[in-house]
Amino acid sequence: MNRRLRGCAACMLVLGMWGLAAQAQPAAKAKPNTLALGAYGNPSAARADIDAFVKVNVDEMLNDADPAAQSKARKALEDASYEKPATPASAAFFLEYSQSLNTAFFPKLGPKVKTSLRNRLNIGIVTARVAAIGQNSSLAPTVERLITDGAEPVILWGLKAAQPLVPDVVKLKLPGGQLLHPMIASISPAVLKHPSGPIFDEAYTALGSVAGVADMKLADKPAYTAVMTELIALWDNRLQQYRKDIPEDPAVDAKPVFFLTRETMWKTLITEKKTQLLVMQMLSDQLGMAAQYADSIIDRKDQDKRDQLIKLSAQCCGGAYVVGAHQNIQKLMNESKAGSQLNPTILPWGTKIRPETDPVVAEIARSFDGVKAPPTVGSNAGAGVARP
Repeated sequence: MNRRLRGCAACMLVLGMWGLAAQAQPAAKAKPNTLALGAYGNPSAARADIDAFVKVNVDEMLNDADPAAQSKARKALEDASYEKPATPASAAFFLEYSQSLNTAFFPKLGPKVKTSLRNRLNIGIVTARVAAIGQNSSLAPTVERLITDGAEPVILWGLKAAQPLVPDVVKLKLPGGQLLHPMIASISPAVLKHPSGPIFDEAYTALGSVAGVADMKLADKPAYTAVMTELIALWDNRLQQYRKDIPEDPAVDAKPVFFLTRETMWKTLITEKKTQLLVMQMLSDQLGMAAQYADSIIDRKDQDKRDQLIKLSAQCCGGAYVVGAHQNIQKLMNESKAGSQLNPTILPWGTKIRPETDPVVAEIARSFDGVKAPPTVGSNAGAGVARP
């Protein structure tokens, strides 16, 4: 056998030996990209399986080189919230799953971490969607970092994720008598750095989530009050802006009107006369300025803005009606009813709304001694600027 043939035979022998060795070796266990049902049945015992599932899918979701795998992994992380279709997992599962996600996500966020915008958005989307179902405060550290991100789209997802968590987080006991949890405390500064209409909208919803709590414990009242104070401060910032011009997306300012006039709020947090007067002054200012701006718009190209202002005015009148109802102020209910039914889709173009709203403003002042007339819009005095 010549040298070439002997060399080929040796190669074949080695390859054959490698093949036999490979057959003898047990196959490496593949990391799971789906969760076994056992993880739902006994999640604390299956925490290692949950962590493995989270790791493999987070790694794939953060791989910008493969967008298709990213989307698949993100969906897997979202779908894990359901034990089976249309059946959310148990609270016990969400405790373990949220902790696992937070452990995986938190280090990928923050000012010194070079995680791409696409990846931070994916983390925000998964966090918001899981939080909406599980409502588990374990995700709060990740949510805080999303809210303090420098990119507005990421902040928006952080605020969405905060909304279902605030009612749980607000009840957590903090060291040193601190009232605002860091996640909640991060909201206002982020909004004032990125004062767009959508950002205000999502922040209002997050902070206003305490408005529907009717069974608040007395010991938790200071923390709830602190959250309400943050909501009032954000609304006040917008009201200051109205003094100079119409802010972006004025319709979003119906949110604090809705939250701060609810009966549950007046029974739990807005119980002192000083706070009641503040809320009614802000309601009067919002209604007065919105109606002034709505009636000043004559150009059809500004119709959308006018429609939003009319809807906001109607919401303000509705808020006044609600307060009149739960405070037994019949005259306020009578005056605000017509204004609460203002509808820009059926009002002829050019119809003035102040004949309906001015009586409501006047009745608020009569019903709550100390409420002053709303500002005249367009003046530069006291114009609001979103401050960092």
